[in-house]
Amino acid sequence: MKVSEFLSHQILQIFRKHPLWLKAQPILLGSWGRGELAPKSDLDLLFLGPEDLVFQLTTDLQNQGYRIRYRVPKNSSDWTVGVESTDFLALWQAKAESLEAAETLKQQQQQIFSKGPVKHKILKDLRQEREKRAARFDSIQSFLEPQLKFGAGGLRDLFQGQVILDLFQDKFFGISHEYATLQKDKIFLMTLRHKLHLKGDSDVLIAQEQVELAEWMKLTPADLMRQVQQTLRRVHFFSEWILESARQKKILIAKTNLRLKKPEQLFSSLQKDPSILTQYQVRKVLESPQFKGITRKTRGLLLRKLFSKSISDASLQAVFHSRLIEFLCPRMTHLIGYVQHDQYHRFTADAHLLQSCREVLKARQTTSNSKSSKRASGPMQKWQSQLTEADWTILAWTAFYHDLAKGLKGDHSQIGEQWVKEDLKSFNLSKTLIQEVQWLVRHHLELSIAAFRKNPQSPETWQELQDLGLNPKRLLRLGMLTVFDIKATNPEAWNDWKAKLLSDLMEKVSSGGTQNFLKLKKQLPKGVSPDWIDQLDPLLFESFSVRSLKEDLKKSLSQSSGWNALRDQQKKLWLRFYQAEDRPGLLSEVVEKIYSSGASIQQWFCHRRGRWRLALAR
Repeated sequence: MKVSEFLSHQILQIFRKHPLWLKAQPILLGSWGRGELAPKSDLDLLFLGPEDLVFQLTTDLQNQGYRIRYRVPKNSSDWTVGVESTDFLALWQAKAESLEAAETLKQQQQQIFSKGPVKHKILKDLRQEREKRAARFDSIQSFLEPQLKFGAGGLRDLFQGQVILDLFQDKFFGISHEYATLQKDKIFLMTLRHKLHLKGDSDVLIAQEQVELAEWMKLTPADLMRQVQQTLRRVHFFSEWILESARQKKILIAKTNLRLKKPEQLFSSLQKDPSILTQYQVRKVLESPQFKGITRKTRGLLLRKLFSKSISDASLQAVFHSRLIEFLCPRMTHLIGYVQHDQYHRFTADAHLLQSCREVLKARQTTSNSKSSKRASGPMQKWQSQLTEADWTILAWTAFYHDLAKGLKGDHSQIGEQWVKEDLKSFNLSKTLIQEVQWLVRHHLELSIAAFRKNPQSPETWQELQDLGLNPKRLLRLGMLTVFDIKATNPEAWNDWKAKLLSDLMEKVSSGGTQNFLKLKKQLPKGVSPDWIDQLDPLLFESFSVRSLKEDLKKSLSQSSGWNALRDQQKKLWLRFYQAEDRPGLLSEVVEKIYSSGASIQQWFCHRRGRWRLALAR
């Protein structure tokens, strides 16, 4: 904060030399009044002197290059006239430059902030202002390049929390730890802001500056952003808690709720009341020296409840925001605040897991409502409607574990698969459930890659998926997990186009023709290359059984040339002509023979590989 003191001192030395400065009776507002001035801060001022003097003074200062923002009270006896209630807060920590202005400021502070209705209007309007600000900065960019002042958990939230603590002192008791934490976080955020401003940047921690800032703070870029995100999250939580606590009628005593001793009680309390007030109490218990931790058995029991259909969305979020989830699954600690710099992931890694669990829960609880389900999943709704309760349970566990190992060295899918085996076995879950969750965690990206980065109509793509151990149930669950994962990564990345691509791929992979193709490829007679089978038209596998195709292949291999008549599954007649040695004019001779017999051709497929030629006509 020494930078702020230095800047304020230097500016005041210059301003005080102006002959109109004290005559205009200035009062320092905003970051200047709070002692948080940054190199690129606006200089906010309230003047009590004559307006003509104020105008002349501010014009002179602005002409000198100073970023002056000022106002004069519309009503000298009531400074709130014409001012938004959220801007009243600037008066609480304002500083007057003259004794006369200081006395008037003190009177106005007492007049404004001693009134209960005014204070409660401030709380109400603050809530609306925070919601609008949160919506404005709710974007991928805000996670990758956070706004240190106006973003969630930034300096604006921090300032509001500290002022509310001062204004509603009668509502709080014993929060020295919380206040000290906010002070520490303010120093960290202000340090970053000062450094950015000195380099000529704004309040946004842009990607290009993160590497240099990390080196300056002797951190890796990942560790710097983890610390930034953890700070922003902590400030946001405490400021929200302060705002909500101030709205309560009773006095809040900030101490551990002694009734919440056992993990089961903590979990139950969040189920009954998931508000931030309860979350705060749960945090206090978890952070207290008396808390002994959670046994593996209890962790398993509570995680089962967390991933059940009966949990509410609010309670699910409360378990994460209260940090109880970190005690239920200690493996999650390294994910807290972990940012993935890929311009795709909208949330930090731990927030992504929460969103994944929420997407599964939302779909699970609305699956019986076809209209809601269809709106949410589009072309994928027909697949979602096929999920059973057993499938939903598998998906709920997978949603939590699929990216749990993100940020560690090695393949996070493989590590996650091993964690599933270790943890779920210790939780005494069924062997079948464990195996299916393992499989989904290991392959949770495969269907997305096949649908959006490869050719969904290619037999090679089908074969690759089949080689993973795919079956109808796994395909169904993997398809829906892909939907939930994309939505939880970035809701704006999910659209009807992706839904159709994914649904079409699942339709193709699960079709009888594709399954016949894959089965035949495993049962090829000797002498038939798998590559040659890839050239056959997919309609053949839709029309004939594996047995019919296999027998016809064997027959064609036993003769140098010949004809064969086959009936497809719709009882339609096909003629197959085969000749090992190709020559010019052969195809026209075959066609001529068919027509000369009085028959006509409805469909024709001709496949040539090397010296082989196979023709089928219907």
